[in-house]
Amino acid sequence: MSTSGPWTDRIAFNGRDVAWQPVQPEEQGCSQPGTTGDDYLAGGDGSDVVCGGAGDDEIVGGPGSDVLRGGDGNDLLDARDGAPDVVDGGSGFDTALVDHGDRVVNIEDVHYVEPRNLARGRPTTASSSFADGPPSFANDGYRLLWWASYYAPQWIEIDLGRRSRIRRIELVVAQTPPGETLHVVRGRGEPGGPLHLMHVFRGFTQDKDVLAYTPRRPWRGIESVRIDTLASPSWVAWKEIRILR
Repeated sequence: MSTSGPWTDRIAFNGRDVAWQPVQPEEQGCSQPGTTGDDYLAGGDGSDVVCGGAGDDEIVGGPGSDVLRGGDGNDLLDARDGAPDVVDGGSGFDTALVDHGDRVVNIEDVHYVEPRNLARGRPTTASSSFADGPPSFANDGYRLLWWASYYAPQWIEIDLGRRSRIRRIELVVAQTPPGETLHVVRGRGEPGGPLHLMHVFRGFTQDKDVLAYTPRRPWRGIESVRIDTLASPSWVAWKEIRILR
């Protein structure tokens, strides 16, 4: 609410609770310090020092040359930006998504990923899946198979972690038998926000096809991408989904 009157604005939606936490003073040269809870921390456009606290944190760098420090806890540090970064996991079991050329220390699980692929390794949800084909297989970079476990309609959604500019979408088809399909690609500008149409793939497809689309102008401000399969002769699946900056 405002400090000068009765005006209020709701900031928690969809039944979610706000994780109220005090602002921490800058320490150890950190431009973005974390708390003792499970934080999501993101750098800006410049060169930042982003520091997690004692919780299980998700730390995302920005376009500049950043220093990402995990601290205590089991952290995910995402330094994919094409610029040289320093990633220090600290104690605990930490996972890093990095570019070749980044310096990595105290990281137990390192993934060298394509700097242009915003989707790889990001949290993924789906309408349904098999235990041996979870949604994360659709954007792991290895073309392992995500099965939705039944016919259309089915959906899969990838959280990009921050608002991004997208230049191209590539979907590697997993489909038997071949036939006519309809896939609708939409994006959100914020978690739980409205979906906006990005592109529709309609036509005859078969296994190992690559459905790709490059708009005349990049999509901007997209934080998550969702693919709805509305028609297919096969149980719905994807070998790989790539969202390119």
